[in-house]
Amino acid sequence: MLQVRRAVPALRIGQYSTEGVSGGMAYKRRYTSGSVDSFVLVTVSGSATFTGIPNGTYTDAVTGGTLTASVRSATPARTWSSRSTPGPPYGAVAT
Repeated sequence: MLQVRRAVPALRIGQYSTEGVSGGMAYKRRYTSGSVDSFVLVTVSGSATFTGIPNGTYTDAVTGGTLTASVRSATPARTWSSRSTPGPPYGAVAT
C-alpha cells in the first residue's frame, strides 16, 4: 500500500472529505495544482457508496481495473484514482 500512496498525489497531500460517502471506513481525497488533478476514493470494507464524484474514468490502484463515473452514479469501489492529464493512471503500481 505504500507504493500506492507514493504513486497517487491525492493520497499524500489531498484534501480529505466524507461528503457524499456512505458505508463504513471510507473517504475521498483530491489534490489539484497546476496541471495535476488527482482524485481518489478509498474504502476498507468494500461496501461504501460514493456520490457527487467528478465524471471520468477511475483506475483501481491495486488491480488496474477501471470504471467510468457519470452524473448521478453511485460507485462502490476500493481504491480508485483518476487523473486529468495524459499518461498512465496515478496509482499504477508495478509488482
